[in-house]
Amino acid sequence: MNAFEPTARDYDELGRDLMARVGRVTRRARHIRRAVVIGAVGAISASVMGAAWVVLANPVMRETAAKCYEAADTTAPFITVVGGEATDGNGQPQPTSTDPVEMCAAAWRIGAIGLKSSAPPAGKPNHEVPDLVPCLQNDGVTAVFPARADNTSEELCSWLGLTVAPID
Repeated sequence: MNAFEPTARDYDELGRDLMARVGRVTRRARHIRRAVVIGAVGAISASVMGAAWVVLANPVMRETAAKCYEAADTTAPFITVVGGEATDGNGQPQPTSTDPVEMCAAAWRIGAIGLKSSAPPAGKPNHEVPDLVPCLQNDGVTAVFPARADNTSEELCSWLGLTVAPID
């Protein structure tokens, strides 16, 4: 036996140390796998819930609301208008339009959209209203855009990645 050769006891100790290291690496790998699986399940769940929220807009919003865009671009500033019923100065119910184009035309007419003014309009403003094109978003809400001279309604909505909204 050589002085540099490990004894049986040294081999046993090396074996136990090696097995302990393998066990730690295995446990660490198991924890990492578990964390990755939990993270993936969480991300998938969040994506599904987000997609359902985007795809399924509130039915009232689909029937009575419209997004009025300042330009023929889905990233342009917009306001959301809702029709249905309002009250007059005496608290009496007054029906209002639920036609998306009429609602957005009213918003343009009073200067709520399309102007770069920071002050509310005075008196009874009557701003110019461009030709408006209604398109249907993926969530079922109507988006109304100012028309472009070089596009038909179908072409504009298609160019925006939307479909033409059916108008009753």
